[in-house]
Amino acid sequence: LPLGARIVQAITFVRLLRELRKADVIVSFAMYHIVSMFSGRPYLAFSTGADLHEIAMESTTRGWLMRRAFHRASSVHASYDPVSRENATKLKLQISAPFLIPWEIPAQPAPFGDREGPINVFMPSRQDWGEPGSSQLAKGNDRFIRAWARRVKEGWASSMIIVEYGGHVQATKDLVEELGVAEHVRYVPRLNQSNLQRFIEEADLVADQFDQGTPGILALQSMASGRAVSIYWDEFSSLFAYSEIPPVLNGNSEEALYAALKACASRQDLQARGRAGYEWMTREYGRRKLREQLRLSVSMVTGVPLGQ
Repeated sequence: LPLGARIVQAITFVRLLRELRKADVIVSFAMYHIVSMFSGRPYLAFSTGADLHEIAMESTTRGWLMRRAFHRASSVHASYDPVSRENATKLKLQISAPFLIPWEIPAQPAPFGDREGPINVFMPSRQDWGEPGSSQLAKGNDRFIRAWARRVKEGWASSMIIVEYGGHVQATKDLVEELGVAEHVRYVPRLNQSNLQRFIEEADLVADQFDQGTPGILALQSMASGRAVSIYWDEFSSLFAYSEIPPVLNGNSEEALYAALKACASRQDLQARGRAGYEWMTREYGRRKLREQLRLSVSMVTGVPLGQ
């Protein structure tokens, strides 16, 4: 970074550290685990994914700091997905409780309105098929595209919108051409939040990621909007975090995704799955549940009983 940017960064760090030292307990997310460690105050480390999946495993100064920050935390909260569990074991960390990403649930799901024509599939996730050494950290988009193309070539009336984002965009375009379904696919540039929400609401099915086994923001946003979601969601992990398995089109292989698309093919089926997903989000991510999760976590550190 240029000298001026480094100075601004240092000033920001010092100011944040000063504020954190006023707290009784800190709830930290992602890179804030490191600054929380320097505050001298007790802190709860809530993993948002990349901090435990990738950064803590780096052979860098940043990686060393993140590992130390996790070990110094009063408690570690993370998804129970396979990567988080495996890395926590490698780092000798104990995941105290699952972490559910806070998400605002609207009073009602987005209306469907009157719809005709092909089933609209929207794929906003980063085009990342995976690279050597990045097992279970990619999106695996190509698996879904292959499964979807098989259904289209069988006569299923469906179109797909793919966001041009990620390192495998050209590979995706080449694959679509190779599979002979290019006339059914449209590409759009990377979207801001308002346009992303609009495309989600216009979709019948949102295709997320098929490698990691845990939901991210896209899946939660889509389900909260009342739209059906296709994703790989590790059901074993779900048993630790949720009262029931989410109603998604689940799979992490072409065959599993093909079967899911075949079993839930009509617009009515997808709308029913979307409504079920909204109800699931209301139960599992409602304000009351997340508030209780946070209060319980803080009480573990402060010793103050719930409700005080």
